[in-house]
Amino acid sequence: MKAAFIVIVFITAATTSAGEPLALWYKQPARKWTEALPIGNGSLGGMIFGGVTNDRVQFNEQTLWLGDEVQMGSYQPFGDVLVEWAHAAPSDYRRELDLQDATHRVSYRDAGVTYKREYFCGNPDQVMVLRFTADKPGGYSGVVRLTDMHKARVSAEGNKLTAVGSLENGLDYESQVCVLNEGGKVAASGDTVTVSKADGVTVLLAAGTSFVNDPRKNWRGEAPHQRVTQRLEAASKKTFAQLHEAHVADYQKLFSRVTLGLGAAKPGVPTDERLAARKQGQADPALEALLFQYGRYLLISSSRPGGLPANLQGIWNADVKPAWYCGYTTDINLQMNYWLAEPTALPECHQPVFDWLRNLAEVHKRSKDPRLQCKRGWFNYSTMNPMGGSSGWGLHKPGSAWLVRHLWEHYAFSGDKEFLRTVAYPAIKEIVEFWEDHLVAQPDGTLISPDGWSPKN
Repeated sequence: MKAAFIVIVFITAATTSAGEPLALWYKQPARKWTEALPIGNGSLGGMIFGGVTNDRVQFNEQTLWLGDEVQMGSYQPFGDVLVEWAHAAPSDYRRELDLQDATHRVSYRDAGVTYKREYFCGNPDQVMVLRFTADKPGGYSGVVRLTDMHKARVSAEGNKLTAVGSLENGLDYESQVCVLNEGGKVAASGDTVTVSKADGVTVLLAAGTSFVNDPRKNWRGEAPHQRVTQRLEAASKKTFAQLHEAHVADYQKLFSRVTLGLGAAKPGVPTDERLAARKQGQADPALEALLFQYGRYLLISSSRPGGLPANLQGIWNADVKPAWYCGYTTDINLQMNYWLAEPTALPECHQPVFDWLRNLAEVHKRSKDPRLQCKRGWFNYSTMNPMGGSSGWGLHKPGSAWLVRHLWEHYAFSGDKEFLRTVAYPAIKEIVEFWEDHLVAQPDGTLISPDGWSPKN
């Protein structure tokens, strides 16, 4: 089976062109959250607005969850990094997300100076990086702020901002920002860091929680302070070039496996205008190829080994009460997130689903919920959190069978017999035993699976 997988990817790459630029780009900053562009390293995610005088980076960390093994809770926003610069009359503005190197860029001119920004979220160093440069010295004066969505106190000291808090379910969390200047000065001022006449500025963000992805440890570990501090200190000792090089190399190991070309992109036409023209019926096959790769980019950015699966919104959420809890909805949505994992050569991104299924089985088999009791195997509600807690709506008996198909899919593409023997087969066997107990025999000998309700199956 490994050979078949390699051939599929080779044919995809060999019969398509990859010449067109792979970027979403715009002539104006984002005005609202749904216009901002996402970056992420699997656990830490940011939405970049690209404002000139007031730039906002709204950020999340995938384990900041309310709820527990019983209560659903919801996925929570972490906070914002806000940057204010004294640039008032920009021209030649461009905002783009380059899918080739997973880097967000902004450029513009103001008072004869060309300003450039680069943003990325690196997996190797586990930090978000915001880089501000100009073609003339002393071009950056302003303030950097850190906000917290759960009313934690924000403190400033030297070139650093820190927010420390706890959610009502006892989950500890912390975010830290470090502001590194080239030329000029930086200093703490109240709950901000002030930048004066810097030639360039690099802002680093790290965040974490006390969540542990293990039901045997009651989902909790140590407070994240030491871990977050170590990440930020290690990253601050590296140059921007070193951080970016490590990020791109890590990302390209996954992204570069598949190329798809359906025609040349329309030169000089921003993405929002291309979308509007497509809605009016104008053909743009290159836009469809861009969206295909954007889907792969989003999965790489929101689902990495050792972390949680991508939720309903990946890892990006700005709402304290998000739609459908921003949870794991198993009547189709979680499955849809991962349909592209194996066919588009991203099996590593599939791993968080396997870990979540293992934990989910353990939690559900020991659950006291009378609606979840069965002799063998397990099944689930429609909507759940990372710890197996549910909304209590939509008991979804076929759900576990649909979920364990992901295990078979990974084996079908990889041919990994050790994975089949130790992970996939035992999990699938449990679900088969559940259905042996629940299939209903008909007079003609056929077997019917009762209690299915989702037309999405």
